[in-house]
Amino acid sequence: MIIVAKYEGKCPHCGLQIHIGNEIDWHKGAKAIHVECLRKIEVAENKAIRHDYPASWGKQPGVDYPEPKRSTAKKKITPPFVDDELNF
Repeated sequence: MIIVAKYEGKCPHCGLQIHIGNEIDWHKGAKAIHVECLRKIEVAENKAIRHDYPASWGKQPGVDYPEPKRSTAKKKITPPFVDDELNF
């Protein structure tokens, strides 16, 4: 649950001070962490590579892969080769 800090504290993720008024992720029974630290953790988890997953199996389940970039440029269409000696 993301809330505004009411008390000073220390972020267990980065070790920096949590000041009153900072946005934090707080859950009952757990230490509060900065929202920025939470986002870094989520990004790291999404990018995590499982080393026990063979590449030959294709994409890993649960990993978000970016869409491949597709060219939007139109292909230049060239006319077929014309031989001047042949008259059709």
